[in-house]
Amino acid sequence: MTNKWKKGFATLFAAMLLALPALTSCNGNETSGGNGGEAPAAITIRLDKTTYSAMEDETFFLIATTNSARSVRWTSDDPTVASVNSSGRVIAKKVGTVKITADAEGKTAECVVTVTASDRDKGAYLRVSRTKVYLDMKSKESKPLSAEYVSVQNGEETVLTDKAVSYTSADESIATVSESGEIAPVSVGTTDIIITSEGMTEYVTADVYSAAIGTPAEWLAMFEKTCDIESRYYLANDIDFTGVEYDIGALAGSGNIGTCFFGAEIDGDCHSVKNITMSGASQSLFGTTVGLKLRNVSFENILFTAEAERAAGIAHTFGQHTSRFGEDTVLESDISNVALDLAFETPMGTGISWTNYGMNMRDVFIRMRKGENSAVSEFPDHQTATGYVDHETLPSEITTKAFMGVSRMAYNWGYGKSGMSDVVVYCEIENAGGVIGMGYGTFEGVNVAYSEKQMRASYDAYRIFDHNVWDVHPERLPKLIKNS
Repeated sequence: MTNKWKKGFATLFAAMLLALPALTSCNGNETSGGNGGEAPAAITIRLDKTTYSAMEDETFFLIATTNSARSVRWTSDDPTVASVNSSGRVIAKKVGTVKITADAEGKTAECVVTVTASDRDKGAYLRVSRTKVYLDMKSKESKPLSAEYVSVQNGEETVLTDKAVSYTSADESIATVSESGEIAPVSVGTTDIIITSEGMTEYVTADVYSAAIGTPAEWLAMFEKTCDIESRYYLANDIDFTGVEYDIGALAGSGNIGTCFFGAEIDGDCHSVKNITMSGASQSLFGTTVGLKLRNVSFENILFTAEAERAAGIAHTFGQHTSRFGEDTVLESDISNVALDLAFETPMGTGISWTNYGMNMRDVFIRMRKGENSAVSEFPDHQTATGYVDHETLPSEITTKAFMGVSRMAYNWGYGKSGMSDVVVYCEIENAGGVIGMGYGTFEGVNVAYSEKQMRASYDAYRIFDHNVWDVHPERLPKLIKNS
């Protein structure tokens, strides 16, 4: 852990707290980050399976249902028997018993997995064409799923066509499946497709989204639905914005990026959004957000141009409340399995947000570098390192850095519980970067690494990230693994 992470980092006066701006809600009313009203409901979490028998080399998904605004954190008490990734995908590795735990803000649910010898050694196994299926309600197109009964004799595999294979949906209100394995969407949500044959069972996750996003035009169209947190999108392929204007302020209607206008769930399916050149005074990918759920996506070669007054990778502001859902509703944003490659022509900028009132992130890699045409040679506030802040123990005088890997300003109060874990920040702009600027409150952080050297950043990623999700090597920068 570097000194940049350990030192203090913000001048914060009581008068500043009184002057903090209110957030603008989706319907134009103002709502602050206060904690008035009744306390929110207690956090609950449950799994779709509490016990499961898996064969060696089998892969299956556990589905967690929770009322928490944060992403579920998954752990295995013995990854050598079975490992689990951040999406609940379990890989059975060797014979034994293991406990898989899902954690939501300290509340946990468990599934005991018993791993048995592979049926490939016993003479048969079920071979399924895929382990996850994406569907969308816009096209309502069905997706084929197939499974084969495979006999193994003396090391040779033979598909037995006379063995009946059946398909059933665990929740037909979300997706149905035909006798031949055609999966059709019914409503937005997630369910299991259960495949059985001769006493063997396999599970396939069916995720139903509002729409598939495959072009720059479809990506920009997401912003037409203001704060529609019920919407779910997934990336059908990589999206290249070369030659396409990207002015998020203009998409806000009034041109005011400070208007709270976007909240939704986006699953990138480990695809890339790339070659975006920002325009406008306030530049970011999502503007101002409340309740953004962003996961499994890489942003490559995102350029912030010199005209920017504020440059932030994901959002100008992460809000916490919106009166559309009631004053006491806390809608934290959540970011997981995201890679950012950001180039700046600006004299300062941030990797995630300019201001954060309620955002949690984990398994995130942030690369910050100068744009090829940047004329900036000196950066403001270069004399002071950065770190977490506790408002009760603030040093008397602190200054933020020019480029902050996460946020320039972060406030943790009310019911909002900002935090981050498994985050690597790589700032190529020497002596200009840090992690978080000025803030209020104590922020949670586990496995957060900062470096200005590629070799160190690569090693930190290799040490911190889940190797089932990330392609990591001590000598190269990490990338997400395409796995569906």
